[in-house]
Amino acid sequence: MLGGAVDAGESYAEAAARELAEELGVHVEPRFVLTFLCAGVISPYWLGLHEAVITTAVKPDPGKSPGSTG
Repeated sequence: MLGGAVDAGESYAEAAARELAEELGVHVEPRFVLTFLCAGVISPYWLGLHEAVITTAVKPDPGKSPGSTG
C-alpha cells in the first residue's frame, strides 16, 4: 500500500497515479474506490482510496522504501 499527499490543484486520482509512478515506477490509471473522513489528532482530514492492477515490472525507488529518510 502506498501513501502520499494530494498536491494543490491535483485530484485524488492524479495523486494516486503520481505516487505509483514515483514509488513503484509504474504508470497506470488508478480506479477510485472511496473517500473517508479521518478524525485526526489535530483536525479531521479526508483520505482517498484507489486501486490499480499492475501488469508491468515494478521498480521501487529505494529512497521511498519504508524506514528510509527520503
